Amino acid sequence: MTKPKEILNSSDYSNYRNVRAAAVLFIFLSVFLVIGGLALLLAPPEPEQQKPVPPAVAFGLTVAGVAGVVAGVAIRRANRRLTPLIYTVGFIHLLFFPIGTIVSAVLLRGLARYLNSADEVKNAASPAS
Repeated sequence: MTKPKEILNSSDYSNYRNVRAAAVLFIFLSVFLVIGGLALLLAPPEPEQQKPVPPAVAFGLTVAGVAGVVAGVAIRRANRRLTPLIYTVGFIHLLFFPIGTIVSAVLLRGLARYLNSADEVKNAASPAS
């Protein structure tokens, strides 16, 4: 079986590798969104807290985190149907300075090239009919 490094040129392979690594970090950051959203939803309000977090905000964070995990897995699998989720959640991760900003910038900038490279790798790996 041929490896992506043998199929792609150096620039495309670099982008391919960077986007796949950033997708793993994107999944990791999205899990934090899910945990934070669930903690805000399930935690009892503090008595000295002036303004509790609205449940809609906590629910929104949880949903955004789940969407980020799904998008990250879709990127790792090069699933074109689910990767548009990355654009919605990627802008939220831009606020997680500095790691989220770097990860989102890599993903948002290199996603189209990555998907084309992933198609090339899949086509080269499939037997010719």
